[in-house]
Amino acid sequence: FVTQSQCEQPVGYVLDNTDCNDSNSDPNACEDDDNDGIATSIDGYMDNSTFVDEATSFSSSFTDTPAGGVTSGSVIDRADLTITIGDSEIDGISLSATGGTGKALVNLCSFDLKLSNGDSCVATCGSLSLEVVSGPMEIYLNATDYVVVPAEVTAKITKPSNGTVTIENQSGSESIIVYVEGKETEVAPGMEVVIKNSFPWNMFLPAITRGKQQ
Repeated sequence: FVTQSQCEQPVGYVLDNTDCNDSNSDPNACEDDDNDGIATSIDGYMDNSTFVDEATSFSSSFTDTPAGGVTSGSVIDRADLTITIGDSEIDGISLSATGGTGKALVNLCSFDLKLSNGDSCVATCGSLSLEVVSGPMEIYLNATDYVVVPAEVTAKITKPSNGTVTIENQSGSESIIVYVEGKETEVAPGMEVVIKNSFPWNMFLPAITRGKQQ
C-alpha cells in the first residue's frame, strides 16, 4: 500500500492500513478468508466453464473470470515472501510481494513472473499487460529467456500462434530489457521488439526492434 502524511485526509486514502489494494477502492477487495494471500473474490480457478471456489482452503490459484475478467494464474512458489493478490477495480489483478530475501514465482497469463521483496504490479491477461508499480520485475518467456520491466513502466507482451513474441513498452521513461540466448535488447518507451522463433523456445532468431504502430 502507499502511505502519505498530510494534515487533511487526501481523497482515495484511508486513515490506517486497512486499504491493502491501491488499485481498487472497494474496502472488501482484499478479504482473504483462508489467509493464503489471494482475495476471496478471485480465489479459485476455472474448470472448463465452471468456477471452482477455493476461498475456504489455503490454495494457489486465482481468476477474475466469474466477474467478467480474463486474468488467471497461480502461485508456484512463495519462497519466504508474503504474496498478496487482489482484484483490480478497473480490470485484472494486483500482485505484490513483501518480506523475505528470496524470489517468489507466480504463473500469470501463461508467463512466469519472479518477484522480490517490494515488487508490485497490476496485470491483465489477453495479451499480458503489466503495469509495474515497484520493481523491477522479471517475466520469463521460457526457462532461460526473460524480460525485465522497471518500476513505473507498463509492458504489453503478446504471444500469438504464429510463433513470435511481441514486447511493447507502452508507458514510462525507462527501457524494458529483453534477454534472449544471453543477448540483451533494449525496448525504449513507445517502441516494441518482435522475437521470431521456431519450436522449441531456445531456437530464437534475431530480434527486430521497431516503432510502435499508430
